[in-house]
Amino acid sequence: YTTMQLDHLSIKELKNVVKNLKIRGQSTSRVLTEISFRYAISFLNFILIFLSISLGQNLSSQYGKLTSFIYTIVALIIYWITLSFCRTLGELSIIPPLVSVWIPNILFFMAGVVLYFKK
Repeated sequence: YTTMQLDHLSIKELKNVVKNLKIRGQSTSRVLTEISFRYAISFLNFILIFLSISLGQNLSSQYGKLTSFIYTIVALIIYWITLSFCRTLGELSIIPPLVSVWIPNILFFMAGVVLYFKK
């Protein structure tokens, strides 16, 4: 299971893999991180739309629409880098696997809320 491609398995199959790894006494952090990643990534649209609206409202009046679009793309890149970093930390059990991929969602949601209410 340590070299298996987890992205081809369904959630149900991943849960069975977790049960098998627990029976064998092996680490389940990689599989649990993958399960949590799949749930966390579904909220990505909501969070990035919320952040994009906030960036668009705050920056388009000052600098123009193209600049706010560039800031949104940069925010997406920073989000993805942060998500990849936290996911790796979760797979290595440095951060709890079920929490690791939710950290970027929480950070970017809070940034969107702050920007939204700042306007």
